Amino acid sequence: MIELILVVLIFIAFAVRTSWFQTYIAQQAAEYLSSEWGKDVKIDKLDFLFFDQLDINGIYVQDSKVDTLLSAQNISVSIGDWSLNDPMFVKLDNILLSDATVKIKKYKGDTVFNFQYIVDYFGPSEDTSASKPFDVIADKLTLNNVNFLYQDQNAEKVEHGVDYSNLYVKKMGGEINSFSLKGDSIQTNLVGLHFYDQSGLHLKNLTAQCLYSPNIISLKKLNLQLANSTLNANYFELLTPNGSEDFSDFLNKVRFNSEIRNSKISLADVSYFVPQMWGMDDDVTIKNCDLKGVVNGMRLKNTKISMLNQTKIEGNFQIPNLDDLDNAFVDERITLFQTSVSDIEQLNLSPFLDGQKYFNVPNNLDVANVVRLTDGHFTGLISDFVVDGDITSGLGNVSSENGLKFTKNENDGLYHYQGTIADGITKDVIVENLDLGALTSNSMLGKTTGYLKIKKGTKGFSPKDINLLFAGRFTSTTLNGYTYNNINIREGQYNNDRFTGNIDIDDDNLALNYDGYIDFKNDLIFNFDIKIDSSYLCKMKLFDGDLATKLKTKMSVNLTGTSLDKIVGD
Repeated sequence: MIELILVVLIFIAFAVRTSWFQTYIAQQAAEYLSSEWGKDVKIDKLDFLFFDQLDINGIYVQDSKVDTLLSAQNISVSIGDWSLNDPMFVKLDNILLSDATVKIKKYKGDTVFNFQYIVDYFGPSEDTSASKPFDVIADKLTLNNVNFLYQDQNAEKVEHGVDYSNLYVKKMGGEINSFSLKGDSIQTNLVGLHFYDQSGLHLKNLTAQCLYSPNIISLKKLNLQLANSTLNANYFELLTPNGSEDFSDFLNKVRFNSEIRNSKISLADVSYFVPQMWGMDDDVTIKNCDLKGVVNGMRLKNTKISMLNQTKIEGNFQIPNLDDLDNAFVDERITLFQTSVSDIEQLNLSPFLDGQKYFNVPNNLDVANVVRLTDGHFTGLISDFVVDGDITSGLGNVSSENGLKFTKNENDGLYHYQGTIADGITKDVIVENLDLGALTSNSMLGKTTGYLKIKKGTKGFSPKDINLLFAGRFTSTTLNGYTYNNINIREGQYNNDRFTGNIDIDDDNLALNYDGYIDFKNDLIFNFDIKIDSSYLCKMKLFDGDLATKLKTKMSVNLTGTSLDKIVGD
């Protein structure tokens, strides 16, 4: 009898280690769970070797609506250590998940997910005493051709970009090592993670040291490669103070904290996360950028960015609130902003141009070529802000002593602007060799150097809207090929292609007081009173020749014409 018992025990010991016996036991357990849950649970094959190696082939679990919850061709687990005492834990050396599909759903009208019946089955009993924490630690998880669906059918669908309530990640692969689960926090390293999302987003590579909890997603030593982008960061964190529900309002609730280095970002990839940019496809090179805050209002510090051929941005910036631009506070500190006419015309701005893809710069501004702004500031609301800085371009140079204040007027919809200091003569706009001829498309005008005080009541930018009120002094201004020096503008106005002013000129060849206007539309119109103390008309190129006669006079002028041989009037 003893020998028979020993033989039976030995037989059982060997049987337990055989694949067919283990598979039989697993299938019986699957059938038991099927009957308990009322859902299909299947296992094709199971191998459990020396209590430290588990292989499951052909596993299938139905969800609450008899769709697939889990389907996997192969799950392989190597168990390194475990304990059911305090502390309770299991340490897994390696996990392989291959050819698998996981579907997490919240069906239309339901308030719970499709796996809730499993949670309820294994949930706590009547005993309400606190349970001891159970930690899971895994050295490596390898994913091979894994599909993952997360779907909340009660959420509103997103037209463009990643829908965080309707994710379907396909062909996921890569390695996850140094995995640990402690409470509601997961720590791990990602190596070569890749997948396709149904939105069109293609993740080619994600390698990083990761921390996930309900309140933070942290990626250190990040290398992220999308279809057209490569993002490198010392760290990249998404902070969700209210948990995962913050992702439902990604632009306003998910806070960024990151140091990005030596990266190339495609705006086409960015638009998957910022749908307002959908349609843009240019590339941005980021040498350095520190991100803080939510997208709507995010601060970008220590920024060095370039794109296209000539465009560069350096400094500290703030993204305005894209959902409420009129009330968005902006604080830009621009060390360098550089662009060019050709870059502006190449930049895809289709989301912001009604029915157009590119912005066309007027031909008369082509001479601007490369435009550079240094030491610039932009502070305030989009409808009420102060700017200053130094601008250089092929059109000349423009700077400001104290900056200009812009306010959008509710009545006419135009920006009204003036110097930040209302009293006294201030250098609100300083120009150096500014090409007025190119700006106004008028060949009679040339370059000018001097400064202006911009007065209250100034408004508009376009030729049909502008009303510029000013005073100032110009050391040089070219008109009809001659450069006049020492021009003092007591009062000046430019609107509707007409300049009106009271001016004193103390030039070597002209000393006069001017009071009136010049209209630059079509045929020039001159209507003014002048007092000339001295003038040399030939030297000012008003007449040909070398006549040295000095003219001194007072006159009222009312003339029309584009040149001396075409002028008519009194």
